[in-house]
Amino acid sequence: MNPSFKTLTKPFYRAFSSRLQIFDQGGRHSVSGIRATIFGATGFMGPYIGSAIGYIGSDLIFPHDHRFLYDDEVKELKLCAGTGQSYLVRDMDFDDLKMIDRVIANSNVVINLLGPRKKVKNIKEFEYINRTVPRRIAQACARNPNVIRYLQFSAVGADVKSQSMDFRTKALGEQDVMEAFPNTTIIRPTTVYGPNDYFMRLWLAQKNFFYNFNVVFDDCKAKRQPIFVTDVAMATLNALKMHETCGKTYELGILIYFIRLL
Repeated sequence: MNPSFKTLTKPFYRAFSSRLQIFDQGGRHSVSGIRATIFGATGFMGPYIGSAIGYIGSDLIFPHDHRFLYDDEVKELKLCAGTGQSYLVRDMDFDDLKMIDRVIANSNVVINLLGPRKKVKNIKEFEYINRTVPRRIAQACARNPNVIRYLQFSAVGADVKSQSMDFRTKALGEQDVMEAFPNTTIIRPTTVYGPNDYFMRLWLAQKNFFYNFNVVFDDCKAKRQPIFVTDVAMATLNALKMHETCGKTYELGILIYFIRLL
């Protein structure tokens, strides 16, 4: 666990960055100075991170590949910012480099939340979603003089020597984006939980199906440090405020202290 997580989750009310100036004392209809493009926001963490940035008066752009105008996973993103400050881009094509350039053309912040949970149906596609797409986004950020900050979301456990295809390609993707855009901030959350998450919802579905029992397929020795989704959102916003987070990697998880009573 990176000890700097305490720094990220502590509320900051000033912009310490000498380049990205953030004014967060206003309301939803004020101007914070952030113009962010958030990829992969139709996932679980997207609305929370979008709200944390949008509620201080930021302009948000949400590119997605959903084709329906009123998709349930898309329309809630309109509430992440004030009226006229949240924009949805449908039919996103990551194979079209010009389209990537267009959706970040007016942004000074780019956040990549894309992951393989929903999109990957073949094990070979891990390479595309965890490495190829982040590299293309980072290269587009390097071409755009307006982009000051790029945040790449990975996962705790990412390692080039990992036996997991997901973790291995995530680690290689981190290297690619750092090479393309050295000021990238990499955020590695542990298991993220919250309302309607993937982790707890699976256990609840099993409990209801098997009449208050859960099926366990291993020796129950695996350990997790789950973190609440709003804490991840706060860490993301504070990482943008702190210029010293550029080019660094942060692992986010909850620390549990056991106190022995004598």
